[in-house]
Amino acid sequence: MSQKNDFLVRTGETAHDQWARGNTPERAGWRFAGIRIVELAAGASQELRTGQDEALVLPLGGSCSVTVAGATCELAGRPDVFTAVTDSLCRPRESTANITSTQGGRFAIATGRATRALEAYYRPASDVLVGLRGAGSRSRQVKNLYYLNVMAGPAADGTWLMTDDPAHHWVRRTWDSQDVDPRLPMTRPVNTTQDVQ
Repeated sequence: MSQKNDFLVRTGETAHDQWARGNTPERAGWRFAGIRIVELAAGASQELRTGQDEALVLPLGGSCSVTVAGATCELAGRPDVFTAVTDSLCRPRESTANITSTQGGRFAIATGRATRALEAYYRPASDVLVGLRGAGSRSRQVKNLYYLNVMAGPAADGTWLMTDDPAHHWVRRTWDSQDVDPRLPMTRPVNTTQDVQ
């Protein structure tokens, strides 16, 4: 028995033009966010027109260069999402860029509706916060994600700004006697430096 799931997007369902996957806010029924995935063969390029969206170029596997208005930013990338955190580049709305990958790779373009054009900015992998939470079999690694910024706040201590179910508080007390899983952190920045103009 199969049941339709409006939140599940199967591989290929949103492929269009040169994009392996692509959900705009309109296509997905969202208001502001979208995401596209491009898979580039070695030496291939993809044009990125941002239109009314800001766009974040995020390597999922491989490295690339992003050129806009004659200026090029090199993204060191990573072998895959399980090996390393990565650098990224945010492009402003109403801009056109060209993404090229010498060795080939897979790249996510996360988009968000924007009302004004901000400056482009490069974020090195070394700036990506990697935090360890819990202990023992409840250990987990979290990266600089939305919920860390919103739920844990911008403070250096990353205090969780929400409440747990009181019936489950006992779980946190068990962490005091356990070490964080020694396999963590699983990903680290690739050692590179980048100057952005």
